Amino acid sequence: MKRLALLMQCVFLAAFMGCSEEDDFFVPDEQDDLVTETGGKADTGYMSTLATELEGEYVGSLALDVTEKTTEERDTLVGNFKSGAWSAKNIIMDQVKYAKNKINSEALHMNLYSNEIEVESAELVGDRIVVQYRASLESIVSNEELEEAGRTVEEVIGSITTVRTPADPTDLFDRIGDKCAEGFDEGDLANYNYFYYFKPDKEGCDIELSEASFTVASLAPPETTYPEYDRLGADGKVTVMVIFGAAGHEEEVDSWDWGMREWRDFKRYMQSRDFEKISDLEPGERFQRIKNGIEETIDILCPTDIYHNPESDNLFKQGIAEHELVLYNGHSFYGSLSVLKDCSVYPDDTYQIFHMGSCWSYEYYTSQVFECRKSDTDPHGWDLADVVNDTESGWFHNNAEFSRILLTNIFAGVETGGKDGDRYYTWFNIISAMNKHAIDTWKSWGTETHEIMGVSGVKNNQYDPEAGGNGSEGKKYESDAAVDIPDDDPAGVDSEITVADSIVPSRITVAVDISHDYIGDLTVTLKRNGVDVVLHDQEGGWEDNIIREYEVTDAGLLGQEAQGSWVLHLTDTSAMDQGTLNSWSITLVP
Repeated sequence: MKRLALLMQCVFLAAFMGCSEEDDFFVPDEQDDLVTETGGKADTGYMSTLATELEGEYVGSLALDVTEKTTEERDTLVGNFKSGAWSAKNIIMDQVKYAKNKINSEALHMNLYSNEIEVESAELVGDRIVVQYRASLESIVSNEELEEAGRTVEEVIGSITTVRTPADPTDLFDRIGDKCAEGFDEGDLANYNYFYYFKPDKEGCDIELSEASFTVASLAPPETTYPEYDRLGADGKVTVMVIFGAAGHEEEVDSWDWGMREWRDFKRYMQSRDFEKISDLEPGERFQRIKNGIEETIDILCPTDIYHNPESDNLFKQGIAEHELVLYNGHSFYGSLSVLKDCSVYPDDTYQIFHMGSCWSYEYYTSQVFECRKSDTDPHGWDLADVVNDTESGWFHNNAEFSRILLTNIFAGVETGGKDGDRYYTWFNIISAMNKHAIDTWKSWGTETHEIMGVSGVKNNQYDPEAGGNGSEGKKYESDAAVDIPDDDPAGVDSEITVADSIVPSRITVAVDISHDYIGDLTVTLKRNGVDVVLHDQEGGWEDNIIREYEVTDAGLLGQEAQGSWVLHLTDTSAMDQGTLNSWSITLVP
C-alpha cells in the first residue's frame, strides 16, 4: 500500500468526507459490479485498460566480495552460479531490484522477479566472484505516463535504459548503513528494502557500482482470455480466502484502522448479496451462499487475526493450500513477503487465482507464484495460476471494493460459464471494471495517484465458453503430428489440418504448442486460400516455447466457408536454436 505519508492523506480525506459514518454506507447492487455488456467477443492488449505489457532483456554483472569465505565456500558459490541454482539466481534478482528507481523514471515498471536468467560467466577473480548475466523481464508501461511524456508504445520498443546498481547487493545496510539511501523514515531502512531508497548519486556514496542495461525488446502479444471457469466450477464449489492487513504501524490495531474499516465493509457487501456466516474459524470467519447450483465459500481474516501474530505466515500458506482464490489486501512490505515462495504449499493440479492488493504488486509478487507452478509440461507456470496485480501505489480505501468487484465477476463467470448474453466475463472486462473503480475513486477523492490493475499468467488460458464443451456449436480440428522446424531456413515448414465439415465461422481461434529455445527467431503464419495471418512475428526474444491460443479476426477468413485445407507455416530465420511444432488446433464457431 501507499507509504505512510500518503496513508495519512488518505485517512484525513476519509475523516473530512465522513466516509466512516455507518449511516452513509452505500451497498451497490450486485448487478452494478458486473462487467459491461460489450455486444462482441474480442478484446486486446495486456490484460489492463490502463497499461501495456512489454518484454525486455536486462544485462548486468555482479562483483561479490568473498574475502571472508573459505575456498570451499567460494567454489560452491561459483558452481551455484554456473549451474543456475536458485540461491545464486536470488542474488542476481536482489541486484536487479536496485534498478527499480531508474527504470520507473523512464515510465516503465519492471517485474522485479524473473523466471529466466542466463549466467554467461562466473569466475573467481582475487577475492571477488565476478558474474555476467542476462535476465528476461516483463515491464509495464502506463498509458497515462506515456501520454505525459509525449511518447507512444511503439517509440518505447527498442529503447535502452542504463542503470547503476551495487556491484555487491548482499546485506547492503549492514555493510554501509544509509550511505547510499534517501527518503526513508527513521528506523525504517533495512537490508530487505534498501533498493527502494537507493540513491547512487548521493554525496558520500562511494561503494563500487555496476552498470547494467534494460532493453525493451517487444510488445507482449495480445489475446482474449477467460479465467478457467470450467476448472473452478468442476466440483460445484468455489473456495476463497480474503485477508485484510492493518494500515497503521502502531503496537495494536485500532478499530478505525483503514484495514479494519475495509474488512467490515467487505463483510457488509457480501452479506448484502446473500452470503451468510456459517461458522467461526480459528482465526477468521466463514461465509457461504449457493447460487445457480454453485456453492461459494469465503473465508475472511481481519487485521487483528494476523497483526503481530507469529503464525501469520502459516495462516497465509494454509490459505494457499486450501483455496482456489486467494486475495490479500495490505502493505507490500517492499516485496519481502516470502509466503508465495514456499512451493510446497500450492495444491497439486489445482487452478488458482491470486489477487495481491498492495503497492506495486506487479513488480513484487507476480513471478513467485509462476515459479512455484512450473513443471516439465508447463515451463512458464501459467497453466495453474492467474495473478491479479497493481502496477502503481495502492490505497487502502479501495481494498474492499476491488475484492468485491473481482469476486462478483468471477462468481458470475462460474455460474454462467463465462458468458451471459452479451456480457462476457473475460479477464480484460473484469480488469476494466476494477480500473473503472480506480479512476472513479481517484477523481472523487482527489488522491495523488490511482491503481493500475492488470492480470498476469493468462496467455495460455484455454477456457472458451463458445468453443468448449458447454453446449456450444464450436468445433475443434487438431494435428498432433510433430514437425521439426528447419533452423536458419527462410523456406520454413508447413503443417496441414483438413476441415471436413461445411462451416461458416463467426469466430476462429488457433492454439499452438511449439518447443523452441529462442522464440524471437520464429514466424508463425496461418494460411488459407491466399489469406496469410501472421500469428507470431519474431516476438519474445530469447524466451523459450510458444504454448498459447490466438484469436483470428481477418475478414478474409471470418464469415467464409471453412471446409478444406488450413496450413500453419513456420520459419526460423536465425541459426543455432532448434525447434519443433508439437501440435496445433483450429476451433471454428459458426
